[in-house]
Amino acid sequence: MSFVPVSGRGTVYTFTVMHQRDVAGFEDEAPFVNIVVELVEQSQLLMVSNLPIAERSKVKIGATVEVYFEDRGEGLVIPQFRII
Repeated sequence: MSFVPVSGRGTVYTFTVMHQRDVAGFEDEAPFVNIVVELVEQSQLLMVSNLPIAERSKVKIGATVEVYFEDRGEGLVIPQFRII
């Protein structure tokens, strides 16, 4: 195994809407959408991430997504996806 650059694009493999309010870093955002993305570079190359709640009405299995990076402050930058 090795690290290689990827495009940051993929499709929603599965998702769930989380209503739990005590997830560190997401306390003020519940409910939020937790997604599993299958990256375009390889079948079954999966990544678990977050989809902003504003995208909740658009999410469905097979939706096309792309990554962006959100700065949460104090040196924490997280990858999230948006539907394209």
